Amino acid sequence: MIGTIYLAVEEMTGVKASEIMARDRRAPVVYARRMVCWLIHHLIDISLKQVAKHVCYMDHSTALHHISEAERRRQGDDLYRQTLDDLVRRVQSLMREQA
Repeated sequence: MIGTIYLAVEEMTGVKASEIMARDRRAPVVYARRMVCWLIHHLIDISLKQVAKHVCYMDHSTALHHISEAERRRQGDDLYRQTLDDLVRRVQSLMREQA
């Protein structure tokens, strides 16, 4: 499922999974990385440490920061919320296609 999340985010943002997993701090990459962290956290029942491992081997506190920032922005920005909702639907669609 994690590969599917990366694929959906890549389709939506144009940022490749390899860029998201790298230690790249450019704004578009951080934007995509936050989405990946949020999606992994909300769609898969794994620990923050495991989320961090799947996203550029960051520390669990960094993963928590990305998730918290995505959630904060989701609450205050309708377009961002819609984007995350679209990504959830896309991931679910891709999972059904793979089944």
